[in-house]
Amino acid sequence: MLCDPVSRATNSTCLGLARFPPVSRCSPAAYPSGWVRNHPPRRGKALRCFSTITPERIGSTSRRCRMRIHLVLRTLVVLAASALLVLLAAACAAPKQAAPAGESSEVRVVAREFSFEPATIEVQAGRPFTLILENQGAVEHEIEVHEADIHLHAGPGQTVQGTFTIATAGTYEIACEIPGHKEAGMVGELVVH
Repeated sequence: MLCDPVSRATNSTCLGLARFPPVSRCSPAAYPSGWVRNHPPRRGKALRCFSTITPERIGSTSRRCRMRIHLVLRTLVVLAASALLVLLAAACAAPKQAAPAGESSEVRVVAREFSFEPATIEVQAGRPFTLILENQGAVEHEIEVHEADIHLHAGPGQTVQGTFTIATAGTYEIACEIPGHKEAGMVGELVVH
């Protein structure tokens, strides 16, 4: 439709405003809340791309919209993965429950040249526990607790274990009684609660 200067001032179709005739072309009251010349109010760029997707337009979205959609989806995947990692870390950091009465708990001690790792072992009084001695040293080592009648001996590269129950709470000295090892610092503590 051709619009001459006279009809242009009065005919809203010439202005491209068929649905909302303006009071004045420059007046804010000419267009309803946010509408400017038949264009809807602006929304976020990514949302605008999602709102234009219809079944008949799939595959025909602009490259810019596809990139925005890809960015939004990638952000959602990263956020979901981060949330999953936080939940997994919280589950792994949850305190472990002590073994119920009658069940054996395991305590692993690694022996190296003239040290125990961990140097302090904690167990519950009256509950059986399995003590595992893993010798990662080049010479033989042992764990000896005289007051609790505990003795384990392992050659180089060996792993040995024994199940023990200590009835009395207290702190006991553990040591490697092979000559020279205790003097070299191969000692620790067994704490019974």
